[in-house]
Amino acid sequence: MLKFVRKYTFIQKIICLCIVLCIAGTTCSCNLLNRMLSSLLVPERRTVAFSEMTYTRPDFKAVQSEIETLKKQIEKDNVSYKKQLAGLRNFNRAYWDYYSMYSLCYVHYALDTTDSYYKDEYAFFGETNPKMQYLLEDLFVACNQSKHKKRFEADYFGEGYLDAYDEGSSYSPELVEYLQQEAKYLQQYHDASADDTITYLGQKRPFSELMEEARTEAEQEKILSAYKVQTNKKLGEIYVNLVKTRLQIAKLLGYDSYAAYAYETLERDYTASMGAQFVNQVETYLVPLYKELTKDGVGYPELPALSWQQISKTTGKALSGIDPAVKDIYTYLEEYQLYDAAPSSGKIAQDFTTYIENYDAPFMIINPRGNWTDVLTFAHEFGHFTDMYLNYNTNYSLDLSECASMSMEYLILPQIAKENAELSRKLSAYKMYDTLSVYITQSAYTAFEQKVYQLSPEHVNLSEINSIARDVAQRFGSEERSNFEYTWAMIPHFYEKAFYCISYCFSNDVAFQIYQKECEQAGSGADVYLDLIQWDAQQTFLENIQRVGLVDPCAKGRMQEMRDFLADYYGYSDQAAAA
Repeated sequence: MLKFVRKYTFIQKIICLCIVLCIAGTTCSCNLLNRMLSSLLVPERRTVAFSEMTYTRPDFKAVQSEIETLKKQIEKDNVSYKKQLAGLRNFNRAYWDYYSMYSLCYVHYALDTTDSYYKDEYAFFGETNPKMQYLLEDLFVACNQSKHKKRFEADYFGEGYLDAYDEGSSYSPELVEYLQQEAKYLQQYHDASADDTITYLGQKRPFSELMEEARTEAEQEKILSAYKVQTNKKLGEIYVNLVKTRLQIAKLLGYDSYAAYAYETLERDYTASMGAQFVNQVETYLVPLYKELTKDGVGYPELPALSWQQISKTTGKALSGIDPAVKDIYTYLEEYQLYDAAPSSGKIAQDFTTYIENYDAPFMIINPRGNWTDVLTFAHEFGHFTDMYLNYNTNYSLDLSECASMSMEYLILPQIAKENAELSRKLSAYKMYDTLSVYITQSAYTAFEQKVYQLSPEHVNLSEINSIARDVAQRFGSEERSNFEYTWAMIPHFYEKAFYCISYCFSNDVAFQIYQKECEQAGSGADVYLDLIQWDAQQTFLENIQRVGLVDPCAKGRMQEMRDFLADYYGYSDQAAAA
C-alpha cells in the first residue's frame, strides 16, 4: 500500500535525509493506518549489496498515463469499484519504483556530485517530482468526490484520509513551477557547496590545498577569512532565491507564514510559536552559562586524528556492545555494505541516512572530518539506520527520528570506555560540551530562520540576511567563535529543510535522559532506547517519550534543570550561570 502523505505535506521530497550537525533532512508523512500496515506488507527483506542495486530512470510518461487513466475511471465511474480499487493497488509498484530510484539516484549523486550522469538524473527528479505530486493530488480529489469515497478509505487509504481533499486540489501549475524552482536551487547549492575553490592572491585554488600549504597561522587566518566571505557570497545568493521561492509556496498553499507551513509539513505536535517560546527559554537560561564558559575559554576539547578506515572498525565494535539487537543491525549494515565513510573530492558536504524502499534498505553517507568526531557522526547516522531498519522507514516524526540518532551518540560512549578509557574521557567531555552547544546553536539557527522568513520578499537579500545572522550571533554569544555573519551560508539545513533545527534541541533533551539512565545502570538506557524506537504510530512525539517514562522537553522548568546540571558539571554556581 502507498504510504500516502497528508494534504500539503507531500510536496517535500520523499527521500529522508536525516543528517547530523546542522545538516538538513527531508521527510514525508502518511496515514496512520498505512504506517501500521506497511511493515506487514514486507514478509522478508529484499536487501542486496549496494553494489548490486540497479538504478534505472523511471518512465515518467508511463507513470503519468497510469495516474490519469485511473483518475478518469474514478471520475467517470465507468468501471466497477473492484477494478478501481485494483487500479489503486496496482499503482503501488510504479509509485515505489519511482521513489526507490529517486533515493538510489540521490545516493549516487551524493557520492560524486561531479558525475554528469547522476547530476542529470537528479535534475530529472527535481523536475518530475512536483509533477508527480500534482497528479497524485488530482487523483486523491477524484477519490474524495467519488461515491465510493468511504469504501476507498476502508479498503485502502484509511478512515478519514480523503477528508483533507473536500475543498479540491491545493496544487496549481504555478505551484508546480515554484516547486521545480526550489529543486533547481537545491541542486545548485549541492553543486556549489561540493566545490571549495576560492580566489586567493589572484589564483583560483581549492581551499583545502591552500590551508595545507599555508606556512603560518596568520596566513591560514587570511585564507580562512577569504573562504568565508567568498562562500557566503556564492551560497548566500542561492539561499536568497530559495527563501523567495519558499515564501511564494507557503502563500500559494494558504499559510500565513512559511514557519507555520514548515512546522505542519514536519508533522510536529508543537507549533511554530511553541518552538519560538522554547528558543526564548534557551536564551534565558542557557545562553548566560554559555557566555560565561566562552569568556573563560571553555569549549570543545581537541580530539586525536582518526583515519576514515578506522571509523567502521572503531564504531562497529562499540555499537555492537550496546545490545544484541543493535549488533545484529550493524552486522546487516556491514554484510550489505550499506554505507560510505570514505573521503572523496566530489562527495556531498553532508552526512545523512536515506532509505531505498524496493530493497528495504537504509543507506548511510559520512563525509569524514578526520578525527574522533567521526565516531559520533557515524553513531548518529547509525541511529537513523537502526530506526529505519526496525520500522521499515515508517517513522515520519522528525523529532522521533532525531531521538533515534542522537541517543546512539550517547550510548556509544560507555562502550568506547571499555576499549580506551583516555579517549573515552576526551570524547565524553566533547559530547558534554556538545550537549550545551546543541541547545545554543540549534536555537540560534531557529531564531535566524524565524527572522529571515518574516522578511517580505522585496527585503530578502544577502545584506539583510547577513545582518540578521550578525544580530543572532550576538544574542546567543557565538559571534567570536563562528563568524556566523558569514558562516550561516555553509549550514546545509537552511537549504535542505527550513525550521528543521529545533528538532535537535527537543531530541537531544530526550537522548540525554537516555544517557543518564545508561550511566545509572548499564543496559537500562539501551532498553529504554529500543523500547522508544518501537514507535507507537498512534501516538505523537511527546506521547511516545512519555510512554517510556521520559520527561517532556517542553515541561515547565526543564531548561532551568538543564542549566543547573551543566553549571554543576562545569563548576559554575547558579549565580554565575544566571548572570
